[in-house]
Amino acid sequence: MKCNRWKSYTLMVLFFAGIIICPMLLLKGNAQSGSGRLLIPHKSWTCGMANGIPVPEQGVRVFEAELKLDQEYDVGRTPYGQRNIYVTREGTFSGEKIKGSVMPGGLDFQLSFSNGGMEIEEIFVLRTDDGKYIYMRSAGTAADRSDVRMVPDFEAPTASSYSWLNNGKYSGRRVVDPAAGIMKISVFDISGINISPNATNSIQVTKPEDVQDQPWDYRKASAEEKQGDQLIRENVTLGQREEQPEHHSDHRGDGKRQDRGKSSVGRCRLPEPGESGDDRCALSLANGRRRSDYCAKRWGFRKTGADV
Repeated sequence: MKCNRWKSYTLMVLFFAGIIICPMLLLKGNAQSGSGRLLIPHKSWTCGMANGIPVPEQGVRVFEAELKLDQEYDVGRTPYGQRNIYVTREGTFSGEKIKGSVMPGGLDFQLSFSNGGMEIEEIFVLRTDDGKYIYMRSAGTAADRSDVRMVPDFEAPTASSYSWLNNGKYSGRRVVDPAAGIMKISVFDISGINISPNATNSIQVTKPEDVQDQPWDYRKASAEEKQGDQLIRENVTLGQREEQPEHHSDHRGDGKRQDRGKSSVGRCRLPEPGESGDDRCALSLANGRRRSDYCAKRWGFRKTGADV
C-alpha cells in the first residue's frame, strides 16, 4: 500500500512538472526559430516587407508547389556566406484559384550563415492549365533554418484572369529535401495581416561580422570599370568628295562595278593606286577631320573621342 502511494505521488509530480516544463521548452524553441513572430530581415535587405515578414500560415493559401531537384552546386564559402545553388526540374502547383506546372530550369540561390541565418533568391516560370505563363521571383530570409520565409513577387499577363497576382501581398515557405530530391513551395496571401513590429513580437535576422552584405540588385559596373581595354582604334578622315571621271571603276569578283570617284555617305570608296585603304572611308560631310576611337566595353562597344 505504501509503495502504491509513493508511485501515485511520483506520477502526479511528474504530470504537473510536465505541464509546466513543456510549454517553457516550446516557448524557448519558438524564440529561437522566430515562430509566431514577425521576421525582420537584415538591414541590407532591399526587397519587400523590410519592416517584417509575417508568419505565412496566418494568411490564406494561394497555392502549393512541389518540384524535383535537378542539380545542386556547392559553391563553398564566399564573401557573403556559404553558397549553394539548386536547379529544378519540372513540377506542379495547385490552389483554389490557380493550378498548373512549374517549368524546368528554375533557380534557387541559397546563402547560409554560421549563426543559423539564411538568405535565398529564387526564379521560376509557372504555366497555368490554360496555357498562361507567370514569372515568379522570390526573396527569402531566416533567422533560423527551421523558419525560412519567402516574399514572392509575380508578373502575370494583365489581360489574363491571373492579373490579381500582380497586386497582392504574399509570403511563403520554401523547404528543400536533398535526400528525396524535392523542393516544396507554399504561397499565402497575407494582405489581411497588419502587424507593427516591436521588441516582443519580432525577431531580427543578423549576420556574422566576417560576412559581407550581398547585393540584391543586379551588379552594376563601378566607375573604374567604365573604360575597358582598347581593342580597336580607327581613324576616319572626313572631307569633300573627290570628283573622278566616270570611267574610273573596278570590277569586283561578283561582276558588279564600284566607282572609285563617286562616294556617298555611309559607303567607302576603293583606294586609289598607292593609297592605303585603312583611313579612306568616304563619309562625305563638310570639310574637317574627326578622330573616332572605339573601345571595348563590358557590355559592348562604345564610341569615344572628340573633334580635332
